[in-house]
Amino acid sequence: MNQVLNSILTFFAYSVLAIGAQNVIFTRGLGLSSGLRMINDPRKDTLYFCGALTFFQIVNSMLVYFISPVINRSFLSEYSRFITPVLIVVCCALSYMIVVFGLSMTIKKSTFRKIIHSLTGASINSAIVGTIILTLSSGFDLIETIGFAFGSSIGYF
Repeated sequence: MNQVLNSILTFFAYSVLAIGAQNVIFTRGLGLSSGLRMINDPRKDTLYFCGALTFFQIVNSMLVYFISPVINRSFLSEYSRFITPVLIVVCCALSYMIVVFGLSMTIKKSTFRKIIHSLTGASINSAIVGTIILTLSSGFDLIETIGFAFGSSIGYF
């Protein structure tokens, strides 16, 4: 039971840390926010965008978390700093294609047209790439990684 509470506290601690980092560093400090462009784009809805960003952030952080150690233990380990960015982009692209294909088959066309612009911008975003690189370089465990990804999404919103 103590380990469960410790995991929950760790998750929330890293979420709060990421809220600050995402909000101050990525969005405002570096000016990488597509959120500023979203205000002038009537095709994008903030809630759809941030919901999609949260989903892609958590899924891609978990994918890279599990795939990265495999690369680091293989013959490719000396090239991991070059492979990691490619791995992040491939995970983002694959998760985007799966989500778009799944949604296009399951929801109404009018709803799909309404959210596709938000999905596209949220799937490969500086917030996702920055968060994954920070979690990998910091050596976060799975709960810390998910908490940081969740907090980054909240900070972006």
